[in-house]
Amino acid sequence: MNTPKIIKEYPNCPVCGGMETISHLAIKSQMESGRVKSGTFSSLRQQVTPLLPPMLAALTVECVLVHFDICAECGTERCTKAELIQAPVQARSPQGSQGFNPFASRQ
Repeated sequence: MNTPKIIKEYPNCPVCGGMETISHLAIKSQMESGRVKSGTFSSLRQQVTPLLPPMLAALTVECVLVHFDICAECGTERCTKAELIQAPVQARSPQGSQGFNPFASRQ
């Protein structure tokens, strides 16, 4: 698996300047107990967008993965990080389901 390349990080809320997010508060106890490595990045929602249309002949496609979270100080939903990832392209099934699974490489 290729390591994601960070495009941009937004540690501070653009509205209030706060740095704490709801997802960080949610896993804080897991970090304190050692179940999750301290400093692990977390987000509430991710959006994956292929940079080029996925081709059936290609094994992977470069995508932009944008992380969103909610400011724990003021409640503003905001982008926290954007990164480039390589996601595998899967052949379409006979039932016509979506052939692109952007999270298969993130497991």
